[in-house]
Amino acid sequence: QQGVSRMSPSRPRRILIAADAPPPFATAAAHAATALGAEVIGGRAPDPSAITIGPPEFVASLPGVGEAIEAAPTDRTWELIAHTDAGGWAVTGSTPLAGARAMLQLVDWLQRAQVPERPVTMRTRRLRSLAMEFDDWSAGFTRMADGFDLGRHVADAVRIGVETLEVN
Repeated sequence: QQGVSRMSPSRPRRILIAADAPPPFATAAAHAATALGAEVIGGRAPDPSAITIGPPEFVASLPGVGEAIEAAPTDRTWELIAHTDAGGWAVTGSTPLAGARAMLQLVDWLQRAQVPERPVTMRTRRLRSLAMEFDDWSAGFTRMADGFDLGRHVADAVRIGVETLEVN
């Protein structure tokens, strides 16, 4: 696969979340901590040696991140993942949900030891909206299937960009 490093990427043991971050950032940080065996701490300043997640203004002071945020499109949703020189990661998005999707993407990369060679990844949405009208897994009878894990299902839905889920 071209453009993907097969070397073991840095996997910080700490996830630092902006102290006043909206709930989707905290939910994504908690999921990442479980998946990566890391601890989550809150803070008022980003840490270049940790996975730092929060609103764009929180992570913007990390080297290379502010410039990428400045260049981000203003007409559509975007997600940003940046590797820092100190071995950490900056994770954010134009919305809290986009930041959560970026964190899930980083978790996937780190678990598979396949991160892009470029230091900053900016992704934009192809579709303006991906709203689900009915999901038999989270709201229908299928949710009662043996072994069904609602938390994993919701994480996968966020990962692919779903913006709504039916709750029953």
